[in-house]
Amino acid sequence: MALDDPQQRLEGSGNVMRSIRVDERAAVLDDPYVRKLMTQALKVAAVDLKKGSGQIVLRSTVAKPRSASTAPRRRRIGS
Repeated sequence: MALDDPQQRLEGSGNVMRSIRVDERAAVLDDPYVRKLMTQALKVAAVDLKKGSGQIVLRSTVAKPRSASTAPRRRRIGS
């Protein structure tokens, strides 16, 4: 069963996993629409947080600053 997302806020096109981008304050998690999506996801996954049944996986990625060795090199044209 797919989540009902008429505003198309979920990112990605996967059938198994979709995501919502969260900033450092995580203010988007207070949005009623996002809370409804999370509630739907818990029901679809058959997870009961009170009983501790089911499994929820949270993943995060942090943008790493580029070092001088991994940054694209610029070539000087001419002299």
